[in-house]
Amino acid sequence: MRCGVVLGKRGGYFKIIQNTVKLGFFVIFGNGKKYNSFIYLKDLSKLIEWLVVNDKKGVYNGVMPNYYTDMELVCELRKLRKFVVFKLPAFVIKALFPRMNELFLDSKNSLP
Repeated sequence: MRCGVVLGKRGGYFKIIQNTVKLGFFVIFGNGKKYNSFIYLKDLSKLIEWLVVNDKKGVYNGVMPNYYTDMELVCELRKLRKFVVFKLPAFVIKALFPRMNELFLDSKNSLP
């Protein structure tokens, strides 16, 4: 099973975002056009249970049916609270993380 970025009220990616937004900023890696696939923690646990109980084989994508770019996510978050957006250019990320820059820059637009 492959899963998208996990969102939960008490942890995961949402908690990291929430903490930075509370401080008044959000960092976008690259140009903001990178796609992300998400899944709620509750949905992921239900999917894992279903796969085990039903003895499913094969590859499954644990993601929501829709995906968002970083800028779309920022627009949604700004409805809840105002904050400053910093774009960290791709060349800086590549210089800082030469072996794993794709984690920050490559799109992950999977479908269930």
